[in-house]
Amino acid sequence: GCSALGNLASGNDIKTAVVCQDGIELVLKAMTEFSSHENLQSYGCLALRNLASRNDDNKKAIASQGGLELVLKAMKLFPYCEYIQLWGPLALQNMADGNDKKKISIARQAGIELVLKAMKAVPYHEEI
Repeated sequence: GCSALGNLASGNDIKTAVVCQDGIELVLKAMTEFSSHENLQSYGCLALRNLASRNDDNKKAIASQGGLELVLKAMKLFPYCEYIQLWGPLALQNMADGNDKKKISIARQAGIELVLKAMKAVPYHEEI
């Protein structure tokens, strides 16, 4: 589910359809209920990354439902998972883009340190 949504949610029309069918809530619920499942967490980060990209309403919805915290938690729990360490920081970037309060919130939750660790963990990815 999260894998499919992550890949499908790159276009604005698809994002709208996903949100209208409670897609954000379902991704966050899955990440909460299966916090020890590495693959689910990585695809959850991908889905949140794409859903938050260039969509202020989605950014707000994700953040208001604990999405920032879930991405940070996944990054902490799986420091050597290549995809979490790639898609997690990108999800944080998209969620915080243009919002200083979210940037401060990420920093206060050790987000800067986690992003720096991600850069060291997967240095060969140019997106980080």
